[in-house]
Formats: sequence, C-alpha cells, structure tokens
Amino acid sequence: MNSIVNSHQGMFMACLFLLIPLLGAAGCAGQEEWDSDELVAVAAQAHRVQSGEQLFERATFGGNGRRCATCHSEETGTISPADVQARYAANPHDPLFRPIDSDDGVGDSYTRLLNEATIRFEFPLPPNIWIQDDPAATSVTVFRGVPSVKNSPALDPLITFDAREPDLETQAANAILAHFEPTVTPTQRQLEKIADYERTLFSSRELRRYAHGGPEPELPRGHTRSEKRGRKHFLPNGVCGQCHSGPMLNTSSEQFPFGAFTRITGVLTGFSGEVLGTSEVRPTPNPMHRYAMACPSDGSGLLCSNPDLFFPLIAVYQPRLENGVLSMLAADPGSALVLGTLDVLGDGKTTSLWGINETAPYFHDNSAPTLEDVIHHYKLAFEAAPILAAPILGGRSTLTAQEEADMVAYLKLL
Repeated sequence: MNSIVNSHQGMFMACLFLLIPLLGAAGCAGQEEWDSDELVAVAAQAHRVQSGEQLFERATFGGNGRRCATCHSEETGTISPADVQARYAANPHDPLFRPIDSDDGVGDSYTRLLNEATIRFEFPLPPNIWIQDDPAATSVTVFRGVPSVKNSPALDPLITFDAREPDLETQAANAILAHFEPTVTPTQRQLEKIADYERTLFSSRELRRYAHGGPEPELPRGHTRSEKRGRKHFLPNGVCGQCHSGPMLNTSSEQFPFGAFTRITGVLTGFSGEVLGTSEVRPTPNPMHRYAMACPSDGSGLLCSNPDLFFPLIAVYQPRLENGVLSMLAADPGSALVLGTLDVLGDGKTTSLWGINETAPYFHDNSAPTLEDVIHHYKLAFEAAPILAAPILGGRSTLTAQEEADMVAYLKLL
C-alpha cells in the first residue's frame, strides 16, 4: 500500500514540477483564475510530457539499442564530432555505432561518423527524377547531420531539412524505423508523447516564453564594437537578415530580392573548391551526382520553360537542357526528392539562428565545423554567383574580412 501511495505522490510531484512552465507567471502570481477542468487538462499534458521524456530517453523499441537520446543530446539537442569521438573512446559498442552508419555498412569502421557526425539516410527517387551517372538507381543515399530538437519542435512547422515530414509524430516514427532497426512498432500514443516532450525543449527562457504566448525574442544589442557592427547584418535589410528574419530568424524578409516569407532556399554546400572558383579544399560530405528530369509536357517546370533563370549559378549547378531533359549537379538533392522537381534541387529549410553557437557543426551535411566556416562559405558562394550576390550585398559580390568577423561575433550572441 505504501508503495502505491509513494508512486502516486511521486507522479503528482513530477506533474506539479512540469506544470510550472505551462501555467506561466501570470497563473502563479494569481493574476488569472484556473478552473478545475483547466487544471486537469494541464496536469494531463504534464503527465504526457513526463511519459514522453521516458520514451525519448529509454525506449529502443526492440531494436539495435538506439534511443532518441542516442543522437539528440540533453545539452545541445544534437551531436558533434567531439561528442561522437568521446563516446567511441569510452565505449566502441555504444548504440550510436551500429553497422547501418558505418563506413562500409557492416560495422568495420566509423571514420565518417567520427569525423563528421553525419547519419546515413536513404530516400526513394521520385518516378520522374533519375541519376544520369547511375540510371538504374531507384534511391539515393545521403549523409546529414542530426538536427537539434531544441526550439524547432515547438516553434517551426518545417521539421527536417527537406521538409519531408508533415508533423513530429510522423518524423519520430520514420526516425525510429530508419535508425533503430526496431522489432516493435511504436504506437500512435507513444509517438504523440515523444512529440509532446520534444515541444518542451528550448535553448533559452525567452524562446520558452515565446512558445507559451510571450513576447517575440529580440535581437540582442551587442556589447563589443564587433558585435554592434555585426548586428546590422541581421536586420531585415542586412546580408544575413534577408534570409534569417522573423521571430525565429528563419524566414526571408521583405527586402530579400527573391521573395518575402521564403523558408526553402539553397545553401550551395557540398560543391568542390574548383566548382566554387577557389583553390581552397572544400568539404564534400556527399558524392556529387547529375540529377535529371523529363520536362513536364504542360510547360509547368520553371527551369524547363526558362533555363536562363539559373544563369547566375551556371558554374555551380551546371544546368543542361537537352531534348526535353533538364539535368543539374547536386551533392544532396534536398527538397527535389519531396516535391519531384529539379526547380528546388539542393534546396532545404532555412534554420533558426537562435542558439546556433551551441550546435556546431553547421549546415544539413555538417560541412562547416565552425561559425567562421559558415560565413566564409557564403563569401565563396557570393563570389561564385555575383549576379545573385549583387542585390543582397548592395551591388558588391563579396564580403570583407571585417564583415566576416563581425557576423561571427554576433552569431555567438544568439
């Protein structure tokens, strides 16, 4: 009997602890009356969150030992090469190290995982898209970093890089299926609990408050001269702010020359230094392929009807239109596999900048180890496509060293 009472007391205290952020400061201060039905509903939500945390931390679904927490750390919501290397040194049999993510697929070595912290993804090719250098292929394998589960689940409807998943529950189900090698299928109720828990994860109190109806987070003013100079680049008309605007710094502004409120854009990662017009050795986590698509007979294909639209990026994507077939280069096809068109080849969601200093490495393929590498990548991209750069940079085609340093200094404040 005592054990039952203690169990109920423990559950009550856990729910009470989880209730505090859900009730909010107004309720705690007595500024708002909560009726019994509301309290019961909030308590039930708190219990779902607690159950979801247990599933997130412990559930393997009878698979290879992996759990959600295997790849999504408590500290950052993701994993870095340093995290992976430390875990391998401590235990080479850690569930993170499974043959499906080894170099050869059978578990003999994990060099890529150790150095890049990328996970293997295999996606089916749409029926109208094929790989010219491997025309028999029905799927493509790409390696991507682990997106952080902080902030995004509660505040961003676009869940994955390619916006493939319609909701958190579906994303969790597909992640378990792809990476856990499960023998037990998670129930819809379990998936909902995991999603409820993920919606409670934030990188700051400001974002937690915003998720619960509080004020929009504001750009910090900056303290040093470099930070204050850097801030101007993140205003809606700034170099960075044109793509990273809005409350979550993940939506294009009205000043963006290619359309306001855009969430899917290209980042030009994965291209060699030669393609980007530099002698620098550039990271290429994914093999480059030439993807091809038969142009729609109704003329609806944007680039098929006007291939000159890609002229500014001709040196990068190298588009070709031959006999009604459009082909282009890309390392990771991104949203093209979801939408079934090369018009968005290589494109992916613009991620939030909040908390970015804690989530290295960067880009969907982890190709930028540091924030300095991120900004320098865009400098090279601007130089490779000056016609695109000009409207963003006010007629210029590159960044100065001072601008790069100031942008990095400001990013570290977010």
